Amino acid sequence: MPLDVDRDKIPPDVQLILVDGSHDTPSSNLLSALKSDASSVTCCQTLLEANQALTEEQQSYLLIPVDQSIPNTLIRLQTQDPLTGAGNRQHFYHQLQQQLRNLQDTESLALIILDIDNFSGFNHQYGHDFGDRLVALLSDRLEHCTGKSDLCRIGNDEFTLLVVAPSNHIKIKTREVIEQIIELLLPSYEVNEHSVHLHCSIGVAMSPDQCNEFDDLIRYANIARLRAKKLRGHSYAIFDPLRDLDNKKSD
Repeated sequence: MPLDVDRDKIPPDVQLILVDGSHDTPSSNLLSALKSDASSVTCCQTLLEANQALTEEQQSYLLIPVDQSIPNTLIRLQTQDPLTGAGNRQHFYHQLQQQLRNLQDTESLALIILDIDNFSGFNHQYGHDFGDRLVALLSDRLEHCTGKSDLCRIGNDEFTLLVVAPSNHIKIKTREVIEQIIELLLPSYEVNEHSVHLHCSIGVAMSPDQCNEFDDLIRYANIARLRAKKLRGHSYAIFDPLRDLDNKKSD
């Protein structure tokens, strides 16, 4: 790895993470070459430590493996949420657009958006560290959901999942995924000797049945999620243009 790094080409909002698993690599020289007043530089020995070093304030991460046993000499960590390991908002936008473009004529896509009811109340009562732990545990459970793809965290407690299936089966497949999500989220969460029960609201919109546009699909799923939030317990709603758009107009 060359040590003559051009500091002018490193944008100020990038966090540089140096991963050095060996003890005979001249890490200090590389750190000196990378270090500048405008950049944040962290030195780690493993990829796990590097992931833990990511900060939510930074929008871009530059991972530089020094140890040659680590594959890829330069990896940009721009698609992973540092708290949960799920995809981030940028990854969600990319994957949704790609999935919509790749839909076959006989296929449909369902966008599922969910969040925790009264999450701000949990943060206020127990603190943000507690809230972060809840979000991480929620993400772990969602990862075990089968039949979905591209789990992403796009807000503090807001997650998205995509379901692709033949058009004549998309509604059945989506309901199966939702029922599985609710079953996974039913048990209580054990955090810092507290046992907490969470309720989530789930909104769904489908393409091409309800819309073909990327922005409209997200908006419709959020509208459905807000309707589900008016119900008690774990609840979900599938976007209904007659009900949801008429209510929007009357509001």
